[in-house]
Amino acid sequence: MKSKEVFALVVRIIGVLGIVSVVRHLTDDITVGGQPLTAIYFVRKIIYLVLGLYFIWGAPQLVKFAYSGEAKD
Repeated sequence: MKSKEVFALVVRIIGVLGIVSVVRHLTDDITVGGQPLTAIYFVRKIIYLVLGLYFIWGAPQLVKFAYSGEAKD
């Protein structure tokens, strides 16, 4: 594997871990029933979820930026 492919794989793994973390925290906070959940809480979780999905899709702009000087195959 080339370094660009490894970087893209690591980005996808980070995305998966981010999605798992969001889902886990969301279910914990809903089931435990601590403080009332505010709108900003859900907005933050949605932003994290979208960011995780972007990373899962490979974050093409991020990879392109990181490896812009590399010769194309």
